[in-house]
This record gives sequence, structure tokens and C-alpha cells, in this order.
Amino acid sequence: MNTRRLQIGALLGGAAIVTAALATNPAAASNIQNTFSSLVHCTKSTACIWGDNKGNGAGVEATNEGFGNGLYAQTANNDAVSAQTTNPSATQRGRSGVYGFDGSKDGGTQNCGVCGYSSLGIGSGGTSDTGRAGQFVENQANARALWVYATANGADGTDINGGYIGVVTRAPVPASGVLYPFVATDSNGNDLNFTDTNGDFYYHGSLIQFLRTRQGQKAVSYAPQMTTRTIEDVGSAQLRFGIAIVKLDNTFAQAIDTRSEYHVFLTPNGDTRGLYVTQKSPASFVVREAQGGRGSLTFDYRIVASPLGHAGDRMGMSPLPTEPKAPPRAPIAMPGK
Repeated sequence: MNTRRLQIGALLGGAAIVTAALATNPAAASNIQNTFSSLVHCTKSTACIWGDNKGNGAGVEATNEGFGNGLYAQTANNDAVSAQTTNPSATQRGRSGVYGFDGSKDGGTQNCGVCGYSSLGIGSGGTSDTGRAGQFVENQANARALWVYATANGADGTDINGGYIGVVTRAPVPASGVLYPFVATDSNGNDLNFTDTNGDFYYHGSLIQFLRTRQGQKAVSYAPQMTTRTIEDVGSAQLRFGIAIVKLDNTFAQAIDTRSEYHVFLTPNGDTRGLYVTQKSPASFVVREAQGGRGSLTFDYRIVASPLGHAGDRMGMSPLPTEPKAPPRAPIAMPGK
């Protein structure tokens, strides 16, 4: 009993001394209060600090007016920060489990609303259990919604592995003019190739295709360049007694534009006085031997026509529509590195 009384007396005496010191030194009182309020230790399976707000304010708010972090979290074996929202987005405006906002107004462009960094793993990631996106980025200003920059030489800007489609790019149908769902540029912002909302593909350089040889090697071939849009078909036919009727392939005939005449080039596979084409129609053409000849032999033909809807399209002095301009972006210093 005497021991218990001594302990209680010591506590009361210490409390009296601390109370007296705090009453005469408000600055010390503030420091002690901050120290005791920041030291929270527990071994519970629930949170050591809990904020429950039934109003419209934040459950927990952290602010730093200096150069430190507003909120710092660290864990050895789990997620450093775990956040969730139970907002009923079927009836309410969509919300986020984690929301980042850059409120700086000095005109600088080095901040991030949300940034991620990893020395060996993934800087930032997202998953979804539905058909929605694992990550969603929305831009409401005249800037890029998503910007990826690889600072190391040889590093990939993006690496996308799709279970069905690897990449989907879209641009809204414009009220006027043309928009671009895809643009590729060099480091200076000069266009290399791009696709417009009409589905037309423009490119600088050459269209090169790899081919496999019989010896298992690779060869390259180059696409021809034409002054007009063309669709072609080739084949062989038989001339009998000086005449042959060649029917166009049905699918090919349906895909050509009959507002412009198609062209037929002939190569006889034997001795002849000469071959010529007559009676062209949307479904067939007739080949005859020159000078009234009545020879019988095979010949090859090549048909060159305009694709449906593109009769009269011809090479221009400048690309139409005007090329998009994508200015280069300087690298930013990632916060937290």
C-alpha cells in the first residue's frame, strides 16, 4: 500500500511541476503538446489514429508550410497508403480513391497532380476488374492528358501488353476541320506519321516491308509511289480464234469507281499480230487480236482502277489536311526522387 501511495504521489508531483512550467512558458507548452500529439504507438490490428467526420470536411488533414511533406507514410510489408471510395457512381458524379491536385499558380510546369517513382519496380499502376480502364486520365485544358518521358538512353517510353487490343486511340468527330487520333513525331516535334479522323494515314520516309526468303533470311521491299489512288488486279486469260472475254472479279468490280475508266495492260504469251482491249464495262472487257487475227494463245493482264469514292484524286503540292503540330516537351524533374 505504501508503494502505491509513493507512485501516485510522484505522478501528481510531476504533473504539478509540468503544469507550472507550462503556465510560465507558453512556447514550451506548444512544443510539448506537439511532441506528445505526434508520438502514437500501438500494436492493434486497426488504425492507431482514426478520423471520423460526419460532415463535409476531411476525415484527416495534414498541412506543411515548410519544405517537408504534408503527409508521409511508410510501411515495411504492405501498401504505404491505401485509400478507397464507396461513392455510388451509378447515381452520383464519379469520384476517386486517390485524387491529386496541383494548385500552384506561378506559371511553372514542373509539378504533378499525381506522380509515381520506383527505383526498380513500376512508378505508378492501376487495375480494373471490369471492362473499364485500369488507369484513366482526363485533360480539360489545351495540353496532353497523358505524358510519358523516358530519361535514360535506350529506355522505352511505353510498354503496352493487351490481352485483346494493345492500343486504342480515338479523336472525336470534328464539327469542322480534321482531328488526329494518332501522331508520331521526332524529338523536335516534327511529324513522322499521323492518322486523321477520315482514317487516312500520312507518313514521311518510305513504306518498307520485311519478306522471308527460302533460305530463312529477311529481305526488304518498298511500296510504289503513285500520283493517284489506285486499286489493281492481275490475271491470265485465253484468246480463242482472235477473241477473249475477261470478266472482272466480282469483289474487285464492286470496289472500283466507275466514274473514271479503268486501264488494262496486256502481255501475250505467244506469237501474235498484237492484242488490244475493247468493250470495257463495269463487269468485263474484251480482248482481240490486231489486224483481224484469229490466233489462240494465253495472255496476262493487269487492271488499274480508282477505288470507290476516289475518282479524280490526284497528287497535290502539300499534304491535305494540314499536318498536325506536336511541339516537343522538355523533361521534368519527378517529385520525390
